[in-house]
Amino acid sequence: MPVSSTIAERRRSVKHGVVRVALASSLLIGGVGAALSQPAAAQSTSILSVSSLVPKEAILYAETKLDTQSDQMVALDGLLQKLGSEGSLIDQIQSASDPISGVALDLEDAEVGIAIMPSAFEDATGVASDIGAINSVDSVTSDVTDLAASSSSSGLLLVIKPTDIAAVRTSLGASDTVSVDSTYKDVDIYADSSDGTDSQPSFYAIVGDDFVVGGTVKDIQSVIDTDGNASASIASVSQFSEAAGLLPKERVAYGFANGGAIVDLIAKSTPGFEAALSDTLSAWTGYTGLAVVADDPGLRFDALNIPANGTLTSAGTAENLDLASKVPANAAVLASGYDLGQSTFLKGLGLLVAVSLSSVGSNTLDGSDATPVPMSVDDLYDQFGSLLGFNLKTDFMDQMTGPYGFAAWDVESGDPGDISAVLTSGIDNPGKLDLTISTLSLLIQAGGQGKLNVATRAVEGGTVNNVVFNASGSQISLDYGVVGDRFVLGVGDGASVVSAGSTDSLADSDVYTTALSYLPSEYQSVYFANLGILNTASQSMNDGAIQAPAILGDLVGTPVAGSISVQSFASVSYVKDGYSYIDAIIVIP
Repeated sequence: MPVSSTIAERRRSVKHGVVRVALASSLLIGGVGAALSQPAAAQSTSILSVSSLVPKEAILYAETKLDTQSDQMVALDGLLQKLGSEGSLIDQIQSASDPISGVALDLEDAEVGIAIMPSAFEDATGVASDIGAINSVDSVTSDVTDLAASSSSSGLLLVIKPTDIAAVRTSLGASDTVSVDSTYKDVDIYADSSDGTDSQPSFYAIVGDDFVVGGTVKDIQSVIDTDGNASASIASVSQFSEAAGLLPKERVAYGFANGGAIVDLIAKSTPGFEAALSDTLSAWTGYTGLAVVADDPGLRFDALNIPANGTLTSAGTAENLDLASKVPANAAVLASGYDLGQSTFLKGLGLLVAVSLSSVGSNTLDGSDATPVPMSVDDLYDQFGSLLGFNLKTDFMDQMTGPYGFAAWDVESGDPGDISAVLTSGIDNPGKLDLTISTLSLLIQAGGQGKLNVATRAVEGGTVNNVVFNASGSQISLDYGVVGDRFVLGVGDGASVVSAGSTDSLADSDVYTTALSYLPSEYQSVYFANLGILNTASQSMNDGAIQAPAILGDLVGTPVAGSISVQSFASVSYVKDGYSYIDAIIVIP
């Protein structure tokens, strides 16, 4: 899979200071997956020339220019130091003299592009086809772990345009650790196995004025084939240039994803579930562009999704997403939007539950050597419904329409027993959902074998079902039911608070209002995280051992102090001119 392949590649090459710096800015593109507007200043180039060497079949691509004089790079360096970096990214770029296996590479003002090709999925697909029965969530987790461990570096490309390619050529030819592996179309392809016999070699080539690093010889050959053939490069994809033109030109980096190709690869990797996975991931089948922008308030992300077919329409307005005014000011997270039943999260969760529990008697899931029987989404939920007594999709998920919201608070102690949370959603047919919930209550009591008791508890505006159970030594109270015309699921006092409303609301808190002030006021979904509170909760759960800064320091190449100074994260999504936008910001005071 791409993530584990990237990790394997980084283990071989990122330890060299030059690659660590080259990848740092480009990884900022793919590593933070939201988007934002309002640029600060600097790099004005819309599309970098390195994109002309990347094959258009690339499913993920990111590019940046390491211009240390640009306002954007200066602003990014300042933000990283606010985050606790003990060194300067600009200094690292300017002083980068460590060789890639003996190849001198000056990164000052260099262009950097990184791409993931479809072949990066090949090993993952091979492992997926060997997966037997999917009998539990633990089984799925184990299989995914095996999937990651087996991945190779095939399909990974790094293209660097240095200011002095002649110096790179001279150094490459004089290297003691790199030798010519083969020649393709008069271009020498070099191999480096200096990391030891247990590691696959990296492959290098000089293609025109660019230095190319690939996981395999075929990866390098694909770049050579693309060179000089404008129609074969990712720069020729109309959505690639369209998204780049609609996003801020002054940015740290630009990223692009071919969502349809990614969804197809994922769906086809699990025989028998292509239709179900395609339906679950249908919201991601378009083309997505992402601009990373360094700004005074923090790190911004502008994302634009171009639908594969047709245009998008607005699901609703911001004024009906009022959960922030009903939950306490110390809410650590909040998510609110429209049509929960059609969200990727709920569809994915429903699919996982259905696959896990419907394995009994299933020809698709019995782990036999027989060819899996393809199942549609409806077939899968019908089979699962025969076990439950109701259809999880039509009788529950499809009922979640209109505005929805989720929030959690009182998380600072790190004790699950202290946490309160709520999920609430509009309902298409309250009576139908009420019958489903009644059936679910009977299943809970039957499955609890006398240890769980479903009681009724009054809240403002109605009643909810209540179940109390122990988890990790803490007592958890769970409420669920239909209150008026809305479904409510609460943990702790979540259902009571949202039904009555909170006098000290998140909507009036300084952290929330500050974060939202940097984003458009009209939207169809909003997400918020108080990173200060989450940091406190993480320290409580891990005795202060927080790993995120160390990971950041490894990528950037500068040690990071052991504290996080970020204040919050917020994002909103909206539809404009038939396209879907996500504006997001990490607030760094």
